[in-house]
Amino acid sequence: MRLGPLSFACILSALIVGCGAPPTATKDAPVTKEEAATSKGTELKPAFTKPEQVAEKMQVPAYPGASFDDETVNKSYKNDQGEYRLALTMVTKDPVDKVAKFYEGVFALQSFKKENGVDIMGRTKSGTFLMLSVTAESEGTVIRAKGIVSETEKKPATNPM
Repeated sequence: MRLGPLSFACILSALIVGCGAPPTATKDAPVTKEEAATSKGTELKPAFTKPEQVAEKMQVPAYPGASFDDETVNKSYKNDQGEYRLALTMVTKDPVDKVAKFYEGVFALQSFKKENGVDIMGRTKSGTFLMLSVTAESEGTVIRAKGIVSETEKKPATNPM
C-alpha cells in the first residue's frame, strides 16, 4: 500500500510524538523494567549524557555553528525492544531556508513547508525513523529532531507502514 505525503506525515507524526517523554508507569501493573522502576520512585535515566551523543546515535549532523540544548539528554531513552527514542534540539541564527536546505541535502527525505518553517521526515538509509522540524522562533532558528533508532541490525519494530 502506498501512502500519500499527508497520510505518511500524519502517521509518522503520531509515532514520533511519544519520543519526547519516557513512558509513564501505571500504579496497577508496570509493563517494562523502566516503568517498574518509576513506579517504585526511581527516576528513569537518560540514554545518553551529552547532546552530541544523541546526535551521533541518530546520525543527525550538528548544524554548523548551532548550539545544543543540554536538556536533550532528558528526553532520550531506550525501551525494552532495544529501540532508542531520541530527541535533539539545536539553535542557530541562520535563516530557516538555509538550515532546511542543509538538512534536505543530508537526508533524502520528504520535506513539507509550514507557516514558520519546514518539516523533514521519513526513514533514513540506516533505518532510523526521523522527524526534523526547522522553525523560526524568537531565539533564532530552532532545529528539533526526533527519532527512533533500533539497537539491532533489523529495522525498528515500530513501523508506521
